[in-house]
Amino acid sequence: MDDGKFTQIAYVKTNKSKISGLITGSDKGNLYIFPFPFYDRILDSISAHAGEVTKIILSPDNRYLFSTGSDGSIFMFQISEQLIATESLKGSLSLPNEEEKLDDMVNSIVDEALADIVLVKKHEMEEWQQKQEQLKHDLNVNKKKVEQKLLESKQKYERQYVEIERQKDLDIKDLDKRYEDLKRQKDMQDRQNFEAMKKMELNHLNAVEDLQQVYEKKLYIENSNYLKLEQERLEMIKYYESKIAELSKQNQEAIDKLLREFKNNLLKVQDEYKDSKKTANSLQDIYETKLNQQEDEHEDEIFEIKEKHKKDKTQLEEDWAQL
Repeated sequence: MDDGKFTQIAYVKTNKSKISGLITGSDKGNLYIFPFPFYDRILDSISAHAGEVTKIILSPDNRYLFSTGSDGSIFMFQISEQLIATESLKGSLSLPNEEEKLDDMVNSIVDEALADIVLVKKHEMEEWQQKQEQLKHDLNVNKKKVEQKLLESKQKYERQYVEIERQKDLDIKDLDKRYEDLKRQKDMQDRQNFEAMKKMELNHLNAVEDLQQVYEKKLYIENSNYLKLEQERLEMIKYYESKIAELSKQNQEAIDKLLREFKNNLLKVQDEYKDSKKTANSLQDIYETKLNQQEDEHEDEIFEIKEKHKKDKTQLEEDWAQL
């Protein structure tokens, strides 16, 4: 086709006359009706979508057609049997005297309410197309306004750019002048710093020499003090070694004395422990004897209480029986 290629196709059969047709959708958003069996004749067409027709579906009663497109819209069309039946019958009736039969057949299968309807109500599509044209017109008007504003903004920004460039050149010249002044000041400061550094280095070398002499004198004095302290340390070691030997001898005598006293005390404690153990055994025997005696007395007392309780119980039972 010159108007694009088919993307969807559906087979339709009229409910009353059972006459068939084909409904197709194209990649341009158009819907077409062809007779069936197919031949190169379009019964009707309509521009429905702003993009490719992605799906067409017929209702179970073959009276409604639903189409969707890549533009995101969904349309519902009411199918007329008149157009399909008329074109199909014209292809099958070739004699002029058969036209009255054709009219009778069409009138018998076409609903009057659907006589002027092909795929969709025309006034609805006309309104939709008018809205689309209005939207396109508004879009063009807005586009021109935006382009005009963009042009004005561009001219404004170009003027501002020229002014900024001029100011930039002035600032650069001023910065170059300031840079030259700072460079001269830096060179002068570098010369002063160099002279000051040379003077400081000379002073530093003199100070190092003086410090080295002082350090050598101090090192000699420290070495003398160290030798003196080392001699004193050796003498102190000898003194403390003799004192340690003397104290060790005295401590050994004290340790032997304490050991003898400990052994004597241990013997005394062992004797006292044996006496205490004998006394404890005696007390345990006495305690066990008294305990056995108390247990016997307690058992006698319990027996007497049980007997008394038994008598009281018997007396109560007799009194209860008399009552």
